[in-house]
Amino acid sequence: MSKLKLFIFSFSLVVFQLGLGQTTIYVNSSSGNDTSGDGSSGAPYKTFHKGYTVAVSGDTINLTGIFTWSDNDESGDVAEQGYKISKNLMIVGQSDGTTIIQADTASNTASRRVLTAQATASFNSLTIKNITIRNGVSTTDGDIYSESSRTTAAGLLVQTTTSHYQFQLNIQNCIFENNRINGFDSSNSFSGAALSFSGYAYGTLNIEKSVFKNNYAYVRSYGSGALYINQSVNAIITDSTFEGNSGNSDYNGFYYGTSGAIYAYRNSNVKITNCTFNSNSSSGASGAILVHQNTTYLTNNTISANSASDGVSGGIGFNSPTNIYIKNNIIANNILNGSPKDLYTSTAKTSNGYNIIEYNENLTLASSDITGDQVNLFGTGISSTPVLSLNDSLNGTKTIPLSSGSIAIDNGSGDANNDFQIPTKDQRGFDRVSSVDIGSFEYFIDTTSPTLTITINDDRVNNTDIPTITFTLTESSTSFTADDVSVSSGIISIPFTATSSEVYTAIYTPATDTVTTVIVSVATATFSDIVGNSNIASSNTFFVDTISPTLSLFSHNHDDLIINGNETVIITATFSEDMTSSPTISIGGNENDIDGEPMTATSSSVWTYTWNVPDTKNGDYSATVSGTDLFGNYYMSGTQSITFTVDNTDPTLTLV
Repeated sequence: MSKLKLFIFSFSLVVFQLGLGQTTIYVNSSSGNDTSGDGSSGAPYKTFHKGYTVAVSGDTINLTGIFTWSDNDESGDVAEQGYKISKNLMIVGQSDGTTIIQADTASNTASRRVLTAQATASFNSLTIKNITIRNGVSTTDGDIYSESSRTTAAGLLVQTTTSHYQFQLNIQNCIFENNRINGFDSSNSFSGAALSFSGYAYGTLNIEKSVFKNNYAYVRSYGSGALYINQSVNAIITDSTFEGNSGNSDYNGFYYGTSGAIYAYRNSNVKITNCTFNSNSSSGASGAILVHQNTTYLTNNTISANSASDGVSGGIGFNSPTNIYIKNNIIANNILNGSPKDLYTSTAKTSNGYNIIEYNENLTLASSDITGDQVNLFGTGISSTPVLSLNDSLNGTKTIPLSSGSIAIDNGSGDANNDFQIPTKDQRGFDRVSSVDIGSFEYFIDTTSPTLTITINDDRVNNTDIPTITFTLTESSTSFTADDVSVSSGIISIPFTATSSEVYTAIYTPATDTVTTVIVSVATATFSDIVGNSNIASSNTFFVDTISPTLSLFSHNHDDLIINGNETVIITATFSEDMTSSPTISIGGNENDIDGEPMTATSSSVWTYTWNVPDTKNGDYSATVSGTDLFGNYYMSGTQSITFTVDNTDPTLTLV
């Protein structure tokens, strides 16, 4: 075999293998079947184990339902480590509140974590989206990181090695809740209860629009109640909420203890943007965030009402920071051992301004920073932290709201935080106005009524069309449904298909045997936007014709139906309505003579064809026509016909 042929063969094989590795495998814990299913959307598997077993690197596992390791159906998980992932996969649920992977049905009852992922030469990326990971428990001494320490997690443990450390982890629209590290021997370190990006580390971690809540960790040192990020990781955390997480440690009061929400270890580059930290706690280190020897960007976050009974800060602590870039943050109402302490840095650094930091140590504030007790912190006369709530969030994460009179309103900056751009939307997904607010919540008064545009992908509907109607809203709504739509003829599919909170589609089915103008309309005040403004009426029209054309007259100009090759016959088709383009005629018998020949228009409904009768054939020949009306409804060939007898045999004389 030549080198060229070998190259082509090898390249084709690689392409073929890559193609095989890009499949979506469907798993449904309620309707699926591991025996009769084939992993398609119509015949899904039942268990996570079956879906994972079938999957290869590059695949997507699409999950629907609840997957519990303590169920008899699930057989792939193991003690302590839970389910071990070792393939480059995208694991996708339907939503973080309905698709759940859990170690057990209740908190603090399992004997294993939920998921373990250890990097290898062939396993270097994992994406988890729209899934809740919960009820994992770690009670052993963890997985070996080095001879002197071990790492663990109860939700998801990602562990890199000295040989395989360029790992990419993406977490999108997920919830990590009620995961617990309950206790260890003396060598346990470098761990987080919900998610641990640990081992030798390095790599990249992206977390967006996710929630970490009510996770708990007891870690000897360098740990977190929710998220642990080990050395040299590029971590980006956006639009996420950390609430009610708790960390405990053997080293209370030291920077290498256990924080409540996040611990970021040395030499990492950590960017936290549009996030909310509330009601997290620690027995040592820092109530919400502890960053050790890193470069950190904090942009438009709200860190409030967190606490530490010992350590360096009730809110956020920096130990030997490389760089701190901090802008547009609310860091307030955090408590250290009974006293206000919002921020601490062991090495003096300078703020980039436009923050509210009530109590800090060693951070040099800019003139635009606001410090000290703020009577109007969250609104007029509201100095205490409001209740964490959804606040009309478009992405499902809770925020701490601002109300009228808050000192945070319009006191932020739209200029970059060093080289990091200020987000154009707040944590909830709403636009930030020209005068940016401080914190993760952008306050605005919305009095604009939503409108919508109604379009159809076919404005001339016939009896075989199934067009799609699209409803595009000017802003998001959670109350717009198919019941809000009126259709003067025909029906639309219920429920809608929502491609986003602003775009909805429906399938239109026309009425039979009708010709009409259809009006699709939405009346005023039938739905509202996120903040309650009622919509303005909208409508659109299109045309429907579902009546097939017929032949009013199918005739010819010959005296009778017996013809020969010396004759020319004009055949006329008169349709019940105007026809598009040219109808066609077919004339055939023992052998096809004419097949789909275009006719000539006398008018748009009357069409003729001049047939030169063949002089070499004999027998019966039938003429039929076919065509479509102006809407595309078919007149089908063969429903009416004219049969001629072709006789080209000369008569003979027989003498008697």
